[in-house]
Amino acid sequence: MAADFGIYAFTKEGGTVLAPLGTFEGKAPEAALELVKKREAEIMSGDFTVEIDDCEPTSP
Repeated sequence: MAADFGIYAFTKEGGTVLAPLGTFEGKAPEAALELVKKREAEIMSGDFTVEIDDCEPTSP
């Protein structure tokens, strides 16, 4: 029987994380980094969820 392991790709489940800044380290505005940290915490706590659209993309 196949199982759906797709949820384990979600940030809340620890499947995805933001990449390190690399050469941008120290160049990104601190205010932007704080917003990213805040949103990541909201995702992890379940206070913010991202709606997934699995529809096939179309062009206008």
